[in-house]
Amino acid sequence: MNIFFSTIKMTTILLVFVMITGGLLAEPTCILSASLNKIEKEKSDLEEEQKDILNESGSLKESISTINASLSKISEEYDNISQDIHILTEKKEKAETLSYKLRMSLSRSINYLYKHRNTFSIFHALLHAKSFVSFINYTYYVSDMLATTKKKIDEYENILAHIEEVNQDLKEKQTELAEKGKKLAEENAAAQEKLKKIWQRYKRNEKDIKKLVEEMKRREIAAMERDMKIVIANPDNSFDPDSGNTYSTGEDYYYTDPYECSEEDAYLLACLIQSEAGNQTYAGKVAVGSVVMNRVYDSRFPGTIPSVIYQKGQFYPYGSGRLAVILAEGCREDCMIAARDVLAGKRNVDKFFYRTASCAAETGITGIQIGDHVFHDL
Repeated sequence: MNIFFSTIKMTTILLVFVMITGGLLAEPTCILSASLNKIEKEKSDLEEEQKDILNESGSLKESISTINASLSKISEEYDNISQDIHILTEKKEKAETLSYKLRMSLSRSINYLYKHRNTFSIFHALLHAKSFVSFINYTYYVSDMLATTKKKIDEYENILAHIEEVNQDLKEKQTELAEKGKKLAEENAAAQEKLKKIWQRYKRNEKDIKKLVEEMKRREIAAMERDMKIVIANPDNSFDPDSGNTYSTGEDYYYTDPYECSEEDAYLLACLIQSEAGNQTYAGKVAVGSVVMNRVYDSRFPGTIPSVIYQKGQFYPYGSGRLAVILAEGCREDCMIAARDVLAGKRNVDKFFYRTASCAAETGITGIQIGDHVFHDL
């Protein structure tokens, strides 16, 4: 299919070249319709949207990377706390075991003393002691044994209480980390879903851009074929029965008397030419200048260049402010040359109005088309 279109396009270009060299056509003109311009704008808008999507996806990827880094840190911290809790649990179990053993030992000692209270009574100890010192030592031994065991039990109880407190704090922190991790995971999932959707949009836009490019190629080829038919059917005047316009290169110049004016007026004319026909050929620039001078010489319009240009509702760049910008920034040399040639008497249209080809087509206006402008009367 692409080879077929390329063949048609190359054949059309060769036909144009043959007609140029054979004198049938001074300059091939392939006017694209307003719909083609609309397609170009749609394509441009989609391309701008693609840039925005790439920027947005870049930001999302950075956010996802940051979230993943935070999740990794939380996971590592969570694992460390779990390890600490595990170690504390082991310590607690050991402390509980030792505390239990001490309690059992103390309990057995108390039970033994109680069962043998007659044997281990103070009176009995005093009677059977070899000396008073032995009696004192015995009583201290029994008292110290019981006190030491009780002290050890209290120490382990304190250790257990401390372990339980630290363990509780760690579990609370672990719960906080779990909640934070859950929230970050949800943010990550949302960002991933958003990234997925914008990339789906990017892919759809790619397909739409491809379709628009194909449609533009198709219409360009159709327009070129139409122009060739017009040229073949009307080799003398290039009249287009579809638009009603007569295509012209604008190079059929004629001359009138020079117009004397100030440098300021000449500069103003050049700036208007740039604002209206800056992207047109030299002939297109002369045609715009011709319209201005045709009005200057016609009694229906003001009689000076400034009054014609600044007449309300006549020239769009004046109303939009574009003319003022060019006046301030400076005029291009090619537009100054065209303006001076027009002031010297050079003309190529005898019309008083012009519009863009697309605007003329929409409003049904016909006339002489030079480049992108249709020059006409009321």
